[in-house]
Amino acid sequence: MKGLRSVPRILRINKVDGYRVSCLFNNGESRVIDFQKLFEDVFQVQKGDPAFALLQDYEAFRQLHILGNTIGWENTGMYVEDEEGRRVFYPYDLDPLVLLNT
Repeated sequence: MKGLRSVPRILRINKVDGYRVSCLFNNGESRVIDFQKLFEDVFQVQKGDPAFALLQDYEAFRQLHILGNTIGWENTGMYVEDEEGRRVFYPYDLDPLVLLNT
């Protein structure tokens, strides 16, 4: 299937310096992502958003790690009811394509 692009994935977190995170993507690119700027300026997070808690508590932010193919936090997220009415917790993560294009 000619012309298909691979889905971006984060392979490794190199360094965390404040809210700036250096990471390596599967295409060989390394990026430094400023999460404070991303959350405040791009996502415009507000009280109640999962990312808001990460901006308010740096120690919570530092618990980031690779979830699947992207960066995420198991210490913050959302509870949602599934089809059977059970509450299920979904950790907060970000689309790796968004992170690659930041």
